[in-house]
Amino acid sequence: MTNKYVKLTLLLSIIILICSYIFLVIHHLGQVPNMFLDEVNYAAEVQSFHNFGTDIHGLRFPVYFTSLWGQGQSVLYALLAQPIIALLGFNIFSFRLTMVIWGIVLILLVTTITYIISKKLFLTLTILVSLISSPWIYMTLRWVLDCNIAPIILSIGIWLFIYFSQKNNFTSIVNQLGKILGIALITLSAYGYITFWLYLPILFLALTIYTLKNKLVSIHELLLYAFIILIIGLPLLIFAINVFFFHSDQPTKFLFFDIPILPSARTSSFISLSPHIIQNILKNLFLGLEYYILGNDHLPWNSIEGFGVVSPVMLLFSLIGLFTDTSNWGKFKNFADITKLQLLTFLPLTLVIIPNYNHWNPINFPLAILSGIGLYNVISTKTHFIKLITLITPIVIFAMFLNDYWSPTSFSKNGMFNYTVVSTINKKVGQHKLYISNLSKNVSEFKLVKNVSPEYYNEHQDHLGANHLAPKYYFDNLRDISLINQVKHGDYILVSQADASVVTKHYQYISNCTLDGENYTLYEVTHK
Repeated sequence: MTNKYVKLTLLLSIIILICSYIFLVIHHLGQVPNMFLDEVNYAAEVQSFHNFGTDIHGLRFPVYFTSLWGQGQSVLYALLAQPIIALLGFNIFSFRLTMVIWGIVLILLVTTITYIISKKLFLTLTILVSLISSPWIYMTLRWVLDCNIAPIILSIGIWLFIYFSQKNNFTSIVNQLGKILGIALITLSAYGYITFWLYLPILFLALTIYTLKNKLVSIHELLLYAFIILIIGLPLLIFAINVFFFHSDQPTKFLFFDIPILPSARTSSFISLSPHIIQNILKNLFLGLEYYILGNDHLPWNSIEGFGVVSPVMLLFSLIGLFTDTSNWGKFKNFADITKLQLLTFLPLTLVIIPNYNHWNPINFPLAILSGIGLYNVISTKTHFIKLITLITPIVIFAMFLNDYWSPTSFSKNGMFNYTVVSTINKKVGQHKLYISNLSKNVSEFKLVKNVSPEYYNEHQDHLGANHLAPKYYFDNLRDISLINQVKHGDYILVSQADASVVTKHYQYISNCTLDGENYTLYEVTHK
């Protein structure tokens, strides 16, 4: 087989794989998976910005979202999503499309730079195969959990920064602008996930040491980048100080930025230290290793059992990639080294951050890339037949994962919140009152469908907590089931199985449905 034929085959394989993956990741994007509760809340924020120019609480330039219950959500994805939403209008497909686009941009950027720098088509193919065969990457690109945009933007920023640090036949101005863009994106990732507030200082320190040691940047450049990091990160720093040190209970301003409150901060849900520090450290570490090695973090919106972030088989190649000597790989060595640093600099945080695939998401893309490096290291000198069989293996595993993901009985199709179901109920009920089980939990789903302004939301509800947080008893025409004694002819009742005892002969059965994985029944009040 001639060298020219091999190159053509590899190039066609790369193109076919990329095109196929884009189709697979966009296919039925607006319908599958059903929406997770955090995604519903976030969709309401994005929808509010599109329709009213503010978040759901009326803040125009928030650095963080208070969200419905005051638990907080990051703003980065909402900002990135606005151009697509403005172009296509708001719907579930357009809401999710931004995650797909940025994920594909990262995959294209990594594969393109790999080939440009390394001149190795086969290395490019092994890294591409590792990225697109990652079950977690596929799942995370198809729904919006706000924190999962952070590792995408971070990795894009790092690859751009290292690429332009190598002065690849561009003018000094272009190289400098490229590095500034990279640093800006790395810093902006902090607006995508609170864990990155802890992670980025460690990563920046490692990046500084590495780039100085390898003469990729000068001291003067580092001072400029430090200034850029400070300017971009300052509003978020002010917010963190207000929330965690001053415990502010009212939104404030910093320049033109809105500094919101966070009355139900969820730091305890992802950081575990006290009271038994050593015990918690060991628990975090070994539980995290178990999740990644066995390929399941027991959160069905994150993982399908046995497939993991990268499949357990490919995880072996990640380990090989971590220890692969790339000193004779030319300038691509820097990209391999920085990918390893992305992984290693997170290791101290694995001791304190409660493990799951979202909490530990800074390591997920590096694991996939290192898997491709390890794969190349093992099979690059083998026969074409062995190369083919080895490369087909992760594709076959990924196909098995897709079969489970798209199964009619899968969690992606049957769990969580179904936008169409709530829309149908809302149209059926109209302006009649709807008495619903656990209003404070289910209100986010109806609020997304109802699409009311912040002013209307604040005026037409009671409040579970201070500062216009989630309603407990009523919102617009919704009423909590605890107010069932106020029901009148023509009203509707949507009850869970736990509240089925409230149903009387005066209630006419309409339909069954599922909300957030729980069975509900809709009734109409025929007379009272």
